[in-house]
Amino acid sequence: MTSLDFLEAPGEEDQPPAAGPHIVYYDEPLDQAHDQDGFSHDPDSSGSWEHLYAVHPTLIQRLRWHTRGVIYLAAFVLPMILMLIPLVIWSILDGDSSSDTGDSPLIAPQWPAEVDFEPHTVPAMIKNDLPLAGMKQGYIFRGKAGQVWEIIVEPREGSTLDPQITLYTPSGGVLAQNDSRSVGEITAALTIPLTENGHYRLLVESAQGGLTTGGYLLTLFEG
Repeated sequence: MTSLDFLEAPGEEDQPPAAGPHIVYYDEPLDQAHDQDGFSHDPDSSGSWEHLYAVHPTLIQRLRWHTRGVIYLAAFVLPMILMLIPLVIWSILDGDSSSDTGDSPLIAPQWPAEVDFEPHTVPAMIKNDLPLAGMKQGYIFRGKAGQVWEIIVEPREGSTLDPQITLYTPSGGVLAQNDSRSVGEITAALTIPLTENGHYRLLVESAQGGLTTGGYLLTLFEG
């Protein structure tokens, strides 16, 4: 039987019986022209189904037919997803970085450019000193809008430093400044609610025009 037998109308003597399907076995290459499951409906054979293979398909072949679409989808879609993942991650990190710094093209940062601000985590307790007149030291802390920070800078024992602290917003403006927690006291302190997400800069210097020097203790915690 050739492959053309399938296309030719059968004669009366070749008509299948009314009961039961009419099964005709064809060669494997005919699979490309028929249903991927290996069967094709013949409307001229009273609802019968014709098998298109010379042998019954194995389980592996059936799994291959049923998973072919999934494999094709994965072959094309998965590389696209892998290409998009770095772009998504980059856009998220870039957006987070923009929100952290909050730099505005209309507002130039007011913190001193000559000071190297060191990053620290919150809460923090830092011992340091300003040994030379006119020295300034800076720190960076990550904050979120709505947090309330308690910042205290007090002279250490034996220090003559009269400290002053200035807190800068992520966009570069001065959020608050203090050089005396109360009248007659030289400890500097701030209790300040944060206005935006990002990295805040804290500047420590002498309150008396940079003339006093000495060690200090900086504490910062969320109130």
